[in-house]
Amino acid sequence: GSHGGQGAQIPGLTWRPISGVSAAMAVFEAGTQVRATASTLLNARSSRSHLIMILEVTTTRGGGPLGGGGGAVVNRRAKLHLVDLAGSERVRASEAAGDRLKEAQAINKSLSALG
Repeated sequence: GSHGGQGAQIPGLTWRPISGVSAAMAVFEAGTQVRATASTLLNARSSRSHLIMILEVTTTRGGGPLGGGGGAVVNRRAKLHLVDLAGSERVRASEAAGDRLKEAQAINKSLSALG
């Protein structure tokens, strides 16, 4: 899905409105917990999936007592993209076979598509 009908369609996308740093960290931790990992010859806990987190931060100031003054309302918005890509490993060095080999090839292909 996508948020608000904008942007790319990403299978498995989850959008959650949050308020505050602790809520953002909780969402990040929840995403980390459901990531696919597997043991390879090169890494005992190799991430086998990508994690993409987009934080959109909006602040509002001014416009009255709760907004911090009597002046005009000022809205500021910023986006922070956090990306943790699945591990790319040389197939020969990892001695991947069967499902792990297919998985490694898919990961390497997806990383190559990024440029």
